[in-house]
Amino acid sequence: MGATKRSAEMVLQALSKSSNGTRFNMVRFGNVLDFTGLVIPLFKKQIKAGGLVTVTDKKIIRYFMDHT
Repeated sequence: MGATKRSAEMVLQALSKSSNGTRFNMVRFGNVLDFTGLVIPLFKKQIKAGGLVTVTDKKIIRYFMDHT
């Protein structure tokens, strides 16, 4: 699913560069806990290593939801 989302983002980014004033917004809502591709294992690894938790952009706000 992550690859599909990324592909859609790339298409919209390309469209926004070639559009005549049309604005495109992309939203990736949520990270479902315990699913593949989740960033939590990466965050835990970064914290355990004593480093900072990396986020793609300072403007990003991450929301998490449980699938149960």
